[in-house]
Amino acid sequence: MAEIAKDCWSKVWEKRGKRSSASTDYLRGYNKQLSAHPQLTPEQLNHSDRTLRFQEVIEGTNNSCAGPDGIPFAVYRAAAVTYSSIASGIYLLLASGGSPPPGYNNGLLFLLPKKGWLTPDDTRPLSVTNSYNCIIASMVVADITPGMQRFLEPTQKGFIPGSKGEDHIRELNEKFYDAMAADKPNYHVLFVDTKKAFDSIDHDYIITLLLKIGVPKWLVTIIKALLTDVKVNPLLGGPSDVWIDIHRGVKQGCPLSPLLFAIAYDPLIFKLGKIKDLDTFAFADDMALGTSRGLIVP
Repeated sequence: MAEIAKDCWSKVWEKRGKRSSASTDYLRGYNKQLSAHPQLTPEQLNHSDRTLRFQEVIEGTNNSCAGPDGIPFAVYRAAAVTYSSIASGIYLLLASGGSPPPGYNNGLLFLLPKKGWLTPDDTRPLSVTNSYNCIIASMVVADITPGMQRFLEPTQKGFIPGSKGEDHIRELNEKFYDAMAADKPNYHVLFVDTKKAFDSIDHDYIITLLLKIGVPKWLVTIIKALLTDVKVNPLLGGPSDVWIDIHRGVKQGCPLSPLLFAIAYDPLIFKLGKIKDLDTFAFADDMALGTSRGLIVP
């Protein structure tokens, strides 16, 4: 079963052959810049409270599944003061360009059934890395989220603290039923669900985009380290010696992945927002496009 899973998902996660300029070409005209934020300055990287912030991150972890090493977050919470200092050292090492040791980004792969077809591609891949990896990723989220709350398009309601998906539901209903009740043009809605959205984002596109919008290089260096040499071990009723390389996509299950996905999706939402009389409603990779303009049927 693990070999069957590998045959399917290794193709999904393999690096795509494409023009070296593909990412920059796609981002042409997307010139948004991340506003300065205290947590993104070089001074913040070496700030004396970094260890205390890691202690807060560790104490805020839950009891989710442990990674390949089997060590749960509870162990780190029990020694939060000690490990927060170690985690801070790892963070600074990665920020300076240090390479993570072999296996640092390894994870367990759980394949959750979706429609019950019992085929590998009809599953949602959930990757669970070791707790220490998640702690580092959580600190990246803590550093970058305050700036991203103001940067990302307001029509994206997924993964952004303070945003509520029900706002989209309410507005869509109001526009649709208002058009039906009044003597107004019909309101047309197109629902879009991107296939294998999380699994299809190229890593070089993520790095190119982060640098373009002004994310500090030291933070991009950490993110790049967390996307390097990623392998997952399918867990199907028991362990196996099968490992699948992930050369593209963001790991579903990593604390950093939802935010990276929202950033990667932002250029598309930005461009759609420039289309006259088109309303965009995004929640993660799910999107609805609404308009009252008449449709041209060929």
